[in-house]
Amino acid sequence: MWRDAMALEDLRRKARLMAGGHLIDLLDNKVYSSTVKSISVKLLHVIAHCIGSNALCGDVGIAYVNAYTAEKVYAVAGPEFGEALIGKIVMIKKALYWLVTSCACFHDHLSDTLRAMDFLPTRFNRDVWIKLSKSGKTYEYI
Repeated sequence: MWRDAMALEDLRRKARLMAGGHLIDLLDNKVYSSTVKSISVKLLHVIAHCIGSNALCGDVGIAYVNAYTAEKVYAVAGPEFGEALIGKIVMIKKALYWLVTSCACFHDHLSDTLRAMDFLPTRFNRDVWIKLSKSGKTYEYI
């Protein structure tokens, strides 16, 4: 299923390929993915303000397709896959919106990426990541 949305800032249109996750059996799949607690974000903003640091905010909301899915998902290719694949069965390897395990798979992918950048999850909130800054005097957090 294709779903399109309009980005208001420059009127570009973008489409997302979405899967029928409601058709998947949940028993054999890891589906839980935690999110950062809002109190943690507020506390980190207060700390940054108190030490005179700038806080930068970002969003990784459309980054699911960077992770691989844990599900075995097949589809019959339509014209959007190109002339050579029309009518053939294709295997979906990347996480798609609405797949049951996509959120958990992306969380694992993001965790691996942050660990590769020397960030570590904090003890009080596993979705707040810190590392010692290059100066060795402060911490950077995500």
